[in-house]
Amino acid sequence: MLKSDRTAVFALITLVFAFLTFHRNSAWSNAFTLWENTITKSPSKSRPHTYLALANAKDELFDAALAEFGIAVAIDPLNVEARYNLGVLYLKTGQYEKAASEFKKAISIRPDLPESYKGITNIYLETGQYGIAARYLLDAMRIWPQAIWVHLNLGIAYARSGDLDKAESSLRQANVMDPEDPSVNNSLGNVYMMKGQHGEALKFYIKAAEAPAGGPEPVFNTAMAYERLGDTRRAVEFYKRFISINPKGYDDSIMAAKERAAKLDDR
Repeated sequence: MLKSDRTAVFALITLVFAFLTFHRNSAWSNAFTLWENTITKSPSKSRPHTYLALANAKDELFDAALAEFGIAVAIDPLNVEARYNLGVLYLKTGQYEKAASEFKKAISIRPDLPESYKGITNIYLETGQYGIAARYLLDAMRIWPQAIWVHLNLGIAYARSGDLDKAESSLRQANVMDPEDPSVNNSLGNVYMMKGQHGEALKFYIKAAEAPAGGPEPVFNTAMAYERLGDTRRAVEFYKRFISINPKGYDDSIMAAKERAAKLDDR
C-alpha cells in the first residue's frame, strides 16, 4: 500500500517491447547487422524496420527506434507488431495520447492479441480514467474470460474509482484462478485495508510477501497491517525486512519504514 489505508498503490502489469509474430533465431545476437543488411536489400519491406526498431528500443535508443517504427507503419499501416511496440515506446516516454492511439489501432487490426488491451488499460489506469479502463477490460473479458490479468486490472480499476465491492469481487475471481499469484494477493490486501478489514488484508499480504516473485511492496504492506492490528513486534520485523531489501524506486517508503520501525521500537 505504501501510503495510507485509503490510498493503495496497485502494481500494474509491466509492458515490454515484444515480438508478437516473430521468433528470434541464432542470428538475433547480431540484430543490428542482421536487420540493417536486410533493409539494405529490401528497403520497402515493413518487418525488417520493425525488428531494427525493436533492437534499438531494447538498447533504449528510443529516437532511432521511433524513426524505424515510423517507417514500418508508413510502409504497412496494418503492421500490428509495429503498432503495439510503438505504443509501448510512447508509453515509456510519457506520450500517453500517442500511445493510446497506437494501441487502439493495434486492437482494430488484431482484436485477438491481449498485449494491446494490456497497453490501453495501463494508460487509462495511469491517467486516472478508470471508467474507460474498465470498459476495455470488460471487452477483454469477453475474449479471455479466464485471463488472470483481466480480472486483476479490472479489480484495480474498480478499487481506484472507489467501488471496493466490485474490486473485491474481481480480485476474488482472479484469486480463484491462481491462489498464489502475488500481484492478486497484494491487491486483495490493499482492498481489505481500504475497507478497514486489517486482519483479512494481512492474510493476503503475507501470501504475497512470501511468494518468490512477491517483490518489496507486500513486505511493507504486511508491516502496516501488523501495525494496524497492534502487533508491534511483527510490524517492526517486516519494516526492517523491507529496509534490508533496499528496493530501488522506493526511497520514500524506505524512509517511512525506518521512521515507523524506530518509533515502534521505542514503545
